[in-house]
Amino acid sequence: MKLSRVIVISLFMVTAVLLGLRTQKRAVPVPRSEAQTSKAGSEPGISNHAVTTSVPQLSTRQPVRGPGRLGEWMEKYVNATSADERAKLLGEGESVARARRLVLKNLIQQDPEAALQMAIPYGVRKQLPVSIKALLEEPISARGKISLIESSPAPGEEEVPEAWYKAEIDHKVFHVYGSGLKTRRSINGFALMGIAVDDVMALYSAPPILDDAQVADLVQQGRLPMESICSVSGQAASNPTVVDIGGTYKPFCTVSHAQAFQQEYVAASAISEATSAATLNAVSALSSTDLPTTCAIESGFHHT
Repeated sequence: MKLSRVIVISLFMVTAVLLGLRTQKRAVPVPRSEAQTSKAGSEPGISNHAVTTSVPQLSTRQPVRGPGRLGEWMEKYVNATSADERAKLLGEGESVARARRLVLKNLIQQDPEAALQMAIPYGVRKQLPVSIKALLEEPISARGKISLIESSPAPGEEEVPEAWYKAEIDHKVFHVYGSGLKTRRSINGFALMGIAVDDVMALYSAPPILDDAQVADLVQQGRLPMESICSVSGQAASNPTVVDIGGTYKPFCTVSHAQAFQQEYVAASAISEATSAATLNAVSALSSTDLPTTCAIESGFHHT
């Protein structure tokens, strides 16, 4: 009798642990609001603080409202019932967007991952007027050159200037920040995905998953086929989950396959410091065919 009770208690404890792990895997961080992030970005400067490496998280379909005061204004603007009402809201929106831009620029330099969480989704940007879009962060999806810039002390000075990462895209130069930056070599053709404000850029540590609105536009523009083939399962996907690798788009039939690719990308990047420049370029162009083919096939949903 006592032995049976011990067995029952043991099984109960094992089940509780497994349920706890399952819950942790499904947890999705809530994007930060401007109020939560403004403190970190309140002091200007260029310093590459260490932050925790993480794969861009997925979530269910996002509401129209964005973070902070700008989100509140967006909601009013999108729900306005007439063109005159929207026109009257423009001045307020431009003022809020301009203040947010200053906060976001500083935040990119202090906490790039927090800055990336403040990025306005593609589908929401499409609904905003041109004057507001011009004040938002610039989405970055391109191939470029990335270099670590190190300097010696000036004559008569002992302090060594802080090293920084430089990205060059079509002759435009950015100071780059991100937890995934570890290379000490210059790399041409590097996949750059993130956001920029003026000359500062925050990079994702893994290729992001596109929202539904952007996928639909890419299909309409002919940059994605109407029906994609998932390279993991080999199945056709008429409503694919799409990963952006610097302007190259990889479709998957489920979110889990896309997440597996993100993890492969991060893992490959983590060991790149000990490899040759040729291998680093291979990491930058990592193909979805490198993924394991044993992933479970399941119906997926999109991150927007």
